[in-house]
Amino acid sequence: PPYGAQPPGQQGYGWIASSPTAPRNDGVPPSAPRNDRKRLLIIIGGAVAVVVVVLFATGVLGGSAEKAPQEPPAVEASAEPEPEPEPEPTTEPEPEPEPDAGYVEALPFIYDGVGDFIEGLARASIDGKWGFIDKIGNEVIPFKYGTVADFVEGLAWVYQDGKTGYIDKTGKEVVPIKYDYYDAADEFSDGMARIKVDDKWGFVDKDGNEVVPPKYEAVNPFSDGVAMISVDNKRGFIDKTGKEVIPPIYERASQFADGLATVAKDGKYGYIDKTGKEVVPLTYENAYGFGEGMAPVCVDGKWGYIDTAGNEAIPPKYEMAYLFYEGFAIVKQNGKYGFIDKTGKEIVPPEYDSVVKFSDGFGAVNKGGKWGFVDKAGQEVVPPKYDQAEGFSYEFHEGYAAVCVDGLYGFIDKQGNEVVPPVFEAAHKFTDNLADVKLGDKFGFIEIK
Repeated sequence: PPYGAQPPGQQGYGWIASSPTAPRNDGVPPSAPRNDRKRLLIIIGGAVAVVVVVLFATGVLGGSAEKAPQEPPAVEASAEPEPEPEPEPTTEPEPEPEPDAGYVEALPFIYDGVGDFIEGLARASIDGKWGFIDKIGNEVIPFKYGTVADFVEGLAWVYQDGKTGYIDKTGKEVVPIKYDYYDAADEFSDGMARIKVDDKWGFVDKDGNEVVPPKYEAVNPFSDGVAMISVDNKRGFIDKTGKEVIPPIYERASQFADGLATVAKDGKYGYIDKTGKEVVPLTYENAYGFGEGMAPVCVDGKWGYIDTAGNEAIPPKYEMAYLFYEGFAIVKQNGKYGFIDKTGKEIVPPEYDSVVKFSDGFGAVNKGGKWGFVDKAGQEVVPPKYDQAEGFSYEFHEGYAAVCVDGLYGFIDKQGNEVVPPVFEAAHKFTDNLADVKLGDKFGFIEIK
């Protein structure tokens, strides 16, 4: 039968024939030559092997095979551009240093008014009310008073609602604020303070006790244990118990100093001790109190000095003479001023228009409206070149003096070096290493660097 035909009565390829040409049950037609079949199988097997190798190589089979890293594609080298020239460095001028002010601001400029530091505290004003601050600016006593005075002997005079009294450094009213106001602030002296009630004067002690009731027309502060009082326009003295130790019989009287007080009767001046004895007869035309053991007295219109025994120490030859400070006194001659020592030697001849007493080793001198300083040898350490200022006094304190230039104030040292430039509207002396100054319309404190 032809290929693929089935013999009659037979189904499929399940029959077996004995003829060599009978079809095999291997899917190969019985008419195909045997060698061709072998070659076909070899070709098919090789193809399959190639496919398997390729699949393993590409990671499709085996799973865990990693791909070999590939080199990045080559890039043709190109010529690098020449670098641009760097700009020339510019040399900017360095800023000039700020001038050294010579001081640091110790307390800010926030106060309407201030005073010196005395006994560790300074009076200060804010919004029209006065109180006290310490050296680091703490408000120790609230700003609530109309005005106040400096602390002296641990107590300060205060004014509130038309009355006056005294407080301690905690603000406690030691002397009640109930006494009448008078023209100037007062302070404790020799443990006692003046009080005024209905135009009469007396004294209180530090405990607020009225030791001397207000009954006198006028009184001076206590000094050397006694105080001047006035009765019917005559002057005498009381002790701290209020006892009149010297009756009020003199027309004039000063405070006691060096154990003596100046008194006047019938237009003549002399000196008494605390018993009332006239140690120096009342023979002088005029006289001032003692200072450093010497007192100025006037004879025939000329001034000289006496010692505490009443002996003439310096003959009367000057137009005017003043108290001694630091061993030197101001004298006036021919309308000019100078300084003398206790022997009467003119350390600084009277050639200046005005002078200020010695302080911290120097005296201030004015010539032609300009101020400078002289030392105790009479040398002009600082030539007169600083401006006159109303209400301003040239004095050294703690090594520095305030000076005025064109209406502004700064400070110099004892060699005349400007340590604080004149930049302030007002300036006062150094106390406790601090100086109160005004900048703009407010006051503060500075210290030297």
